Amino acid sequence: MRLTLIRHAESESNAAEDISGDGTELTALGFAQAKALGTRRPELGNTRLISSDMVRAQQTVETA
Repeated sequence: MRLTLIRHAESESNAAEDISGDGTELTALGFAQAKALGTRRPELGNTRLISSDMVRAQQTVETA
């Protein structure tokens, strides 16, 4: 079995260097990063994406 861990894409709090921003959404760059991740999914083989319920994590998975 292969396990690949991927951090969420850039969020508004990441861009602002604010470590307390749990509920922030992805930035335009974050959406582009998530979309790029989606194009690489075939390289990973059979994949199951699992994420936390944080907005930035959900948006990353939904976009990928």
